[in-house]
Amino acid sequence: MFIKKKVVKNMQIELEKVKETVLSLSEKERALIARVLIKSLEEPSNRDYETEWEMEIEKRAQEIMEEKEKGKDADEVIKEAYSRLK
Repeated sequence: MFIKKKVVKNMQIELEKVKETVLSLSEKERALIARVLIKSLEEPSNRDYETEWEMEIEKRAQEIMEEKEKGKDADEVIKEAYSRLK
């Protein structure tokens, strides 16, 4: 519990330093930072998706290398896709 409180306290100190630094900037610089921060809150994070896809790709590649899975021919996959659209 002590360690957690210490980490939180350190984070609060760092946040105060960041706030002081940002508030010391010009109005134009603060506006730019504000836009960047607001945009980061409005857009979903792609990092989560990228990480999940990287893990999935790694898993599939490993399965193919270990011959647990066989890949399909691209022409076969395209034919299947077209047949599902009909």
